Amino acid sequence: MLALKGAGKIDGVLLALHGAMAVSGIPRPEAELARRVKKVNDKIPLMVTLDLHANEDVELANASDGVFILKTYPHLDSHDIGEKAAQCMIETIKGKFKPIMAVRKPGVISASVYQASEYHPMKEVYNRCRMWEERGVYCASVAPGFGYADVPDVGASVYVVTNGDHKMAEEACTGYLGSYLEPEGGPDEAAA
Repeated sequence: MLALKGAGKIDGVLLALHGAMAVSGIPRPEAELARRVKKVNDKIPLMVTLDLHANEDVELANASDGVFILKTYPHLDSHDIGEKAAQCMIETIKGKFKPIMAVRKPGVISASVYQASEYHPMKEVYNRCRMWEERGVYCASVAPGFGYADVPDVGASVYVVTNGDHKMAEEACTGYLGSYLEPEGGPDEAAA
């Protein structure tokens, strides 16, 4: 934080984090890092990018202005997600964007072997992310998490960022829960 304090005028901060950090004595280290950045200057936008194995919750959302999670495993979209977060920060600085987030923890823990983005269930989950983005959500993200971590927020997280639209953020975030909990054929297959 000393380097940040001594950096002079800063317009915004983008933290590229993993999201599955574990630190003795700090239950939510990424959220703590974001809080410390905001302590230095809470007037500037703070955007965070995460690997899709992140184990995060609402504390990170409360400590930042936007959370953006990779959508590919293997991780092929780091550049794209970083660019999306940076563009959000630039538009926020210009006053053209007001980031609003909704967050959910659906209570799902999965092994990494079931998190490949090209296969069920994650393929359907990420398709739903893209569907919401086509409807006007700026960024819809689902991190299946890292199920082997011994941290308070182990498991999946859903983050939705919109431009000033709290209702859409909440609707999209709630809509994900069903996609995560339904079997491959949808709810009717579960009843059969």
